[in-house]
Amino acid sequence: MRRKYTYKNGTVIEAIDNSEVLVTRGDDQWRYWCPLHGGYVREVTPNAPGILGRQVCEGLSAEGSTLYASDPDAKPLIDLIRREYARGMERMRKRGY
Repeated sequence: MRRKYTYKNGTVIEAIDNSEVLVTRGDDQWRYWCPLHGGYVREVTPNAPGILGRQVCEGLSAEGSTLYASDPDAKPLIDLIRREYARGMERMRKRGY
């Protein structure tokens, strides 16, 4: 069962499966994944086959504490991505963006 959430700013967060999530806003897309039995959350790097992708930090940013997902069958990755998306948007709001 695919879960999909649409936000007022047009961002769509959609679970591809329990361990892979697609975030879309306008023409931009970000794909996040984690290992099947848990591990660090990574962003898929387009056009870079064989590369795991960069590790993702809190607020879906490149700085701060690295996100770690527990077993995605027990707690789907989309729940973590939605929480961190909200934290990132709040951080941007506080900074005046």
